[in-house]
Amino acid sequence: MDAWIIFWTVVCLVGFASFYALVLFILPAGLRDLVYLLRLLKRRGGGPRDGG
Repeated sequence: MDAWIIFWTVVCLVGFASFYALVLFILPAGLRDLVYLLRLLKRRGGGPRDGG
């Protein structure tokens, strides 16, 4: 029984760690790309306010 508790504890810790790695590394990179895209659209004069 103790082995199962240790197993599921490790599985949960790995799951939470991968989730927080996603939040800490991948999400900011995506936000950086989104900001770059919005700046590029603003520089070119296109965007949602101009109707495309």
